[in-house]
Amino acid sequence: IVDEAGKLSTKLMHDLLKAIDGTQTRLILSGDHRQLGAVEAGSPYKALLSGKVAVAQFSESVRQKGAEFKETLAAIATQHPDKIRWAADQLEDKIIERKTLASRVNSTIKAYRQMTPEEQKGTLIIADTNHERALLTDGLREEKKRQGLLSSNERDLKILIPRDLTT
Repeated sequence: IVDEAGKLSTKLMHDLLKAIDGTQTRLILSGDHRQLGAVEAGSPYKALLSGKVAVAQFSESVRQKGAEFKETLAAIATQHPDKIRWAADQLEDKIIERKTLASRVNSTIKAYRQMTPEEQKGTLIIADTNHERALLTDGLREEKKRQGLLSSNERDLKILIPRDLTT
C-alpha cells in the first residue's frame, strides 16, 4: 500500500514496479491527484488514473470529526467561489492566523501544553518549513522534559550519509 502516491516520480514508480514484478504482489496506490505531485520528474499516478486502471474513490472524509466541519470542508473541495466564501464564513472564528514565525511556534506549543496527555498523543502538528519544524520539535521536547516525560540527559549524534558525489 502506497499512500500519497501522487508524490511518486516516474523513477520511483518504475523502481517500485520492478521490485514487485513476478512476486504475485497486489499494489494499492492511494492519494489525491489534485495535491502537489512528485518533486522529481513525472506524474505516473495521474497517468494511471487517466488510463484503464481500476479506481475506487472515497466519497466521505473520515479524518474530520463533526458534521459541521465535514460540510465546510466538502464546500471547499468543490472549488466553487460561492461555496468557498460560505466555508470561510463558517470557519472564521475557528482559524487563528499568526503572522510571525515566533508567534506561530509559541502559540502551537502553548496549545499543546494545554492538551491532556491523550489529546497530545492523538495530535499531528504540521509545519510549513524545516526550520519551523525544528523550532516546534525543540519547543515540544522542552515541554515533554518539563512534564517529566523525557529525560534531560541527552546525547547528540552526528549521522554522516555518503553522497557519492564523484563521477
